[in-house]
Amino acid sequence: MKTTLLAVLFAALCATSPAWAQDDFGGGPDDTTADPAPEPMPEPAPAPEPAPDPEPAVAPAEPEPMESASASEVNPEDHKVGIGTGYVLPTTLDATNTVSVRFRFGRLTLEPVVDFSFDRQTVDVGGADSSTDTLNIGFGSNVRYALADVRGIEFVALGGGRFNFNSVDPEGDENSTNTTSFIVTWGLGLDYWVSSRWVISMAAFNPFFELSRQTQQSIAADSTNSSVGVGLIFNPTVVGMVHLFF
Repeated sequence: MKTTLLAVLFAALCATSPAWAQDDFGGGPDDTTADPAPEPMPEPAPAPEPAPDPEPAVAPAEPEPMESASASEVNPEDHKVGIGTGYVLPTTLDATNTVSVRFRFGRLTLEPVVDFSFDRQTVDVGGADSSTDTLNIGFGSNVRYALADVRGIEFVALGGGRFNFNSVDPEGDENSTNTTSFIVTWGLGLDYWVSSRWVISMAAFNPFFELSRQTQQSIAADSTNSSVGVGLIFNPTVVGMVHLFF
C-alpha cells in the first residue's frame, strides 16, 4: 500500500516538473522577454531668452549756439582804475598831447578832466624881446556809458561838462584877454579791449551847450562879450587814447 502511494506521488511529481521548471526559470516556448528600460527622454532645450528691448534712440545734443565774445568777458571787472595817454586830433603823432585817468563802474566810466598849463612865447622885434603869457585852467568830467559790446568792442555814448579859464597876457599893462567858459558835450566812441587790462579808444566829442564870457582889458575901459550856444552840432573833436587798468 505504501509502495503504491509512493509511486503515484512520484508520477504526479514527474508530470508537473516541466511546468514548474518553466515557471521558475523562464524556459519553454511561452517564456516572454522583459521589455527593455525606456531610454531617458532628452532634456528640453532651454527657451531662448527674449531679446532685450532696444534702447530708445537718444537724439544728439544740439550744439549750444556760439556766442560771440563780449567785452564783458575781457573788460576789467576787478580793475577799476585806468591811466592812459593819447592824442587830441589834429596833431602830429611824434608825441602824445593828452593824458587821462578813468574810473570804471561796470558799464559806466568816469573820466575827470583837469587842465593846467602855462606857456610863454618870446618874439625878438627890432632887438627888443616881446613876450606873451598864456594861462589855461580847466576841470570837469567826461562820462562814458557802454551801450553794446561785440567781440571785445564796446559802443560808447559820451557826455561831459567842463569849466575853463583862459588868459592871454601880452607884454605891457592892461592888455590881457580873459575868457571864462562852461561847456556841455556829447559824442560817440569805440573801446577795443585788447585784454582785461589794455583798452584802445576813439571818441568824437561835439558841443551841445556853451556859455562863455570874454573880457578884454584896455587902459581906457574894459570890454566884455558874452555868448550862449545850444544845439546838436556835429563838429567833433577826435581823441584817440590807450589806457592801462589796474
